[in-house]
Amino acid sequence: MSSPPDAASPPHEFASVWGRAEVLTPHLLQGATFSSTPNGDAISILFDQATPEPGLIGSPPESPPGAPSVVSNPPHEIGSPPLAPYAAWCGMLRIPLTLAAGTRHVWFKSDLRVFVAKDVGARVLLLADLAGQSFVKEFPYEAAAGVETPDGGVHTFQIVHQAQTLAAGAYAFSMLILVERLTADKLATVFLDSLDIEVNPDLKALASANLEATSPPGSPPDSPTDSPPAG
Repeated sequence: MSSPPDAASPPHEFASVWGRAEVLTPHLLQGATFSSTPNGDAISILFDQATPEPGLIGSPPESPPGAPSVVSNPPHEIGSPPLAPYAAWCGMLRIPLTLAAGTRHVWFKSDLRVFVAKDVGARVLLLADLAGQSFVKEFPYEAAAGVETPDGGVHTFQIVHQAQTLAAGAYAFSMLILVERLTADKLATVFLDSLDIEVNPDLKALASANLEATSPPGSPPDSPTDSPPAG
């Protein structure tokens, strides 16, 4: 006769492994830390101090009007205190947009430029919404990223997509940057440099240049009836 279950194996003792939940407050985009420069159908937005950890990087140098934005290399920190295991930055913008009466099939080309330098053992996650188009990019624990890589740590993500809402009167942009570390000595420097937006770009030229739209893809229209109007 077999033994009862309780007699066959002693009961396991479970201890609570959860601690008390605590709120982690992200660093937020401030009104005096960005500038926008419209130019016809395009607009350039330059960010300063758009990082999960203010004070670890220097302000990017000012560029003359019309010049491409330049990402400055962050200075080395000497004798820094242990880094927090988690850090986050969050920013939201509403950019007014006036379209000609009767405009249909509005498309956007958004170039999102971010600097990322990190050790193995640190993780960076970028989450953005660009006028209704979602964007996600992860830099995992297993791989280092930074100035010694071919891209120099500067990543430009081009997102081409059709507007999700027409005649909305604005382009809404929001972004969240997350940093996680396995140990406190793992370095990670991340900051949002700029966002360049063009409304109704030349989609045929983009397709012929084999420029790949970022996930999910925004395929240029195939038929003339779907093409955006000029201007």
